[in-house]
Amino acid sequence: MRATDVPYGAYDYSLKHPGYPYLLPARGHVIVSAPEHLLVVTLSRQQLTGASIDGAPEPGFIIRGRLEPAPHVSSSEAPVWVRLQAVFKAFWPWRDVPVDASGDFRIYEPLDGNYLLTVIRGEEILHVQPVSFEQMLRGGSFTVRMPIQSPQIVRVVPDRK
Repeated sequence: MRATDVPYGAYDYSLKHPGYPYLLPARGHVIVSAPEHLLVVTLSRQQLTGASIDGAPEPGFIIRGRLEPAPHVSSSEAPVWVRLQAVFKAFWPWRDVPVDASGDFRIYEPLDGNYLLTVIRGEEILHVQPVSFEQMLRGGSFTVRMPIQSPQIVRVVPDRK
């Protein structure tokens, strides 16, 4: 859907598929405060299919991750951690998890969908990797291959007059 010439302001919305009146609507709130505004509304599996699958993570649930090679971790430097940022889920925007000296990290909550995994030390971004979790109700493990060099930062500075 596309809207143009929307006055600045706060809006509540409810989107429903016209061909499927029994599906739950997507509801939300948006603040329009710029000449161009992109709003991406993501739908749950239940909203897309009209069905939901009930499930709970198994007892002792854990997703184990490993960074290879492990970034250097010391008590004198800023800690290394992994940030998992959901790409399409506004209700769970991100989780931060610590990385130990061996490069291992653990996630104790089930994940589903696409995420951006960012490896961070202090204010330095060491690596960014897309990761897809598929209905993780049972534990699992994965390895992230770390590059030799950190990604190059694109710096944006004000225009000179």
